[in-house]
Amino acid sequence: MVNGWVALLAGALLCSSTLLMAQAGSLDPTFGNGGIVATENTNHTVATAIQSDGKILVAGSFPNNQGGVARYKINGNLDSSFGNGGFSVISGNPAFGIAIQSDEKIVIGAAGNFAPSCDPLEHQR
Repeated sequence: MVNGWVALLAGALLCSSTLLMAQAGSLDPTFGNGGIVATENTNHTVATAIQSDGKILVAGSFPNNQGGVARYKINGNLDSSFGNGGFSVISGNPAFGIAIQSDEKIVIGAAGNFAPSCDPLEHQR
């Protein structure tokens, strides 16, 4: 794990055959810094997804245990057109899953509060 989001982003990029720029088994030098992206003010990554345009979504947690998603361009830079400077924070607990629907809408899974008025799971789209 590298400071902040994991170097898993580079691996996620290499999993898409349409985006493959490096030899199999090696990091893509055009992604981030030598194939690795570390993002400040993040805690951990638990899920990734690649959109049809090649942008990479990463779900996990931010400081104060807030759930969230970051979106990166194919070169590893945060996509400032997504959320607030590349980040979208969801209420409640850290995100633990991410999926992209066929209509390109993003679905995030996160544990909810176990108060009587709340369901144990929270899904936001």
